[in-house]
Amino acid sequence: MHNGAFCIITALFLCSQLSFANTSDLVESPLSLSISPSLQVHAQLQATIKQNGTLNKATINQIGDDINLVSLVQLGSNNLADITQAGANNSVNLIQYGDNNFTSIVQQGDANIVNLTQLGEQSLLIHQLGSDMVLNISVTK
Repeated sequence: MHNGAFCIITALFLCSQLSFANTSDLVESPLSLSISPSLQVHAQLQATIKQNGTLNKATINQIGDDINLVSLVQLGSNNLADITQAGANNSVNLIQYGDNNFTSIVQQGDANIVNLTQLGEQSLLIHQLGSDMVLNISVTK
């Protein structure tokens, strides 16, 4: 994962450049109660996903070789998180409680931070294009 290499990490952690296990072992099931993997793709690119519930999905795209971190927790059902990070020193801390939440976060630039908590049936699109941006959001319904 050097010099702009690209890896897509899903809740099942099927990466284009890494081999973890037989893909038949990693079949998504609507009956899954908890997925708590942690994967360090590169010494400086890290994603941690914890999910409890059914039909939750997370996609994380980390592009580049510099420090980018994602910590994601989804509790409930039918939650979707789509996160893309390009640049250096970006971080996302996302917690989605309840059901039917959707979040899309794009960070392009350096030293951007998103801290987000949602409760039930919320949709947010966040684009940080630039550097040194901090966004703290708490949404409830």
